Amino acid sequence: MKKQALSARPENRHIILICAVVLFEFISFGIANPILPQLIGDLNQTTIPTAAYVFAIFLVSDTIHFFWAPALGTLSDRLGRRRILVVSVIGLSIGSTTRFFADQIYIFLLVSVVYGFVSATLSTAMSSASDVAGKDRRTVVFGWITGCAVSGYTIGPIIGGIASDFDNRLPFLIAAIIGVLNLLFVVFFLKETLPPEKRQKRSIGLNSLPFAAIGRQPRYIKMMLSLFFLSHFVMSMPHTFVVIYLIDRFSWSGTMIGAGLAMHMFVSAFGQLVISGWLSRKWSELKVTLVSIVVSAIFLILLGLGDLTFIILASFALFGIIAMVIPASASLISVNTPPENQGEIQGVLASMMGLSRIVSFGAFGPVFAIVLDRSASPLFSGLPFVFVGVSLLIFVAWVRNRIPQQPA
Repeated sequence: MKKQALSARPENRHIILICAVVLFEFISFGIANPILPQLIGDLNQTTIPTAAYVFAIFLVSDTIHFFWAPALGTLSDRLGRRRILVVSVIGLSIGSTTRFFADQIYIFLLVSVVYGFVSATLSTAMSSASDVAGKDRRTVVFGWITGCAVSGYTIGPIIGGIASDFDNRLPFLIAAIIGVLNLLFVVFFLKETLPPEKRQKRSIGLNSLPFAAIGRQPRYIKMMLSLFFLSHFVMSMPHTFVVIYLIDRFSWSGTMIGAGLAMHMFVSAFGQLVISGWLSRKWSELKVTLVSIVVSAIFLILLGLGDLTFIILASFALFGIIAMVIPASASLISVNTPPENQGEIQGVLASMMGLSRIVSFGAFGPVFAIVLDRSASPLFSGLPFVFVGVSLLIFVAWVRNRIPQQPA
């Protein structure tokens, strides 16, 4: 037992280091969120609405990431995890530095293009963790990594908001400094986890496009990818449309919105860091995935139909339970993928995340614009949430008996 404990230490040490890299990367990335719309508004000298520019900045990055993420994953299978992590951290650090000096909106758009091509920290970190973590620990480890991402994305805007009170460029400088420190951390402390003899020889081409990569997967993996995509699609709602809904229907103040978002993010982070791994040891990962979707769907319906503040606040917060789907479903996908293809499949998952954000904005944006503009009854504005919640329940009922616990 002593020998086994000693042999496990390098694995645990590496996972802790990977979690630290992801945490600081997402703190750096999230710092700019509170100030970016205001800064773009200050630079906007055209008749085009500032919101259109902000939407374009995120759309460009997510679109490129959707098409390019599987290729980055394949490159990590071919060149090793550490090299891709170094490139990703360097790209994001350069992007933050460029934003600090940018005085034209097109520069922010160009930075988004760079982000789309190099953003691979989370997917590569999960690939690296897959190299060293046993199959029975994947859900726990993935929960730690994605929980650190959510935590960083929560802490970052807090730092950015405080820094922007001193200077609206200061958040970008802080993000750049954190990025450089993170780069030094990766270079000097993080070891390669994919030995040369286990690396793939595949070339990058049309076969690396997301739909080609998905098409090569067995039916079981495709169905799990559909659950992963659907969950992330719904997870994209709180920071945009839920906030608009709460302001329009209940006239929530900024303090109430902030409290709701903080509680939602806490539930999301805690669910991934702690609960998903704990439940996966008692249930199967598939059961954790399906139950998380069902519970979050119920809270989403309550959010659309509720009228009392405490019910709305509790539903908004507990809707974050759906985040547990991410480590549980990613673990199922990972353990049923050959070790030499871990980078590609994690790239596919990253691609699904980018696509889900694009589709979520494209689908919910027009719907909420119509509903909030034309609704005669305040209750009517919550129907989109009810519709999504009911649709989730129907989908789970349909898929439950069609997806096996393990592939045949």
